[in-house]
Amino acid sequence: MEKELKFLKKPGWRYERFRPPDRLPEAVIQAEVYRRLLEKNIQCTVGCPIFCVAYGGELSPDVAILNRGCVIGLIEIKSFKKVKSVSNQIINNLDSAGIKSKQLRRYLLYDLPLYYCTTWDDIPRAVEFAQLCIQEFRQHAAKKTQ
Repeated sequence: MEKELKFLKKPGWRYERFRPPDRLPEAVIQAEVYRRLLEKNIQCTVGCPIFCVAYGGELSPDVAILNRGCVIGLIEIKSFKKVKSVSNQIINNLDSAGIKSKQLRRYLLYDLPLYYCTTWDDIPRAVEFAQLCIQEFRQHAAKKTQ
């Protein structure tokens, strides 16, 4: 039988009022994206290395959206105080000359839809992006079977 968990000494605890940070850590945003995707029954992996033929090795996107055993979209998460020019958008819709990040350029090598989420407020759009990826993939699969 385990012992009861208790404090043996009771020093004067100094409880502080919680003040949210100016900028949320990426891991917090990533965890919430993952939670909301699972809530919508959207299969995904978080930080899992995935082989990229064009890169010749593995890359580890923050979130990979899965459907029917295929990777069908990627979500990259960064935490910025200010919204960057390419954030909160589908990166593939942008002129690649405007993308300065080496990491984003590498993820474009997958030739998959890529979304860049940078704020807590944009999490619903990240979920919407995942749903769009599923819809697009299913349409593509339906055309192949016809």
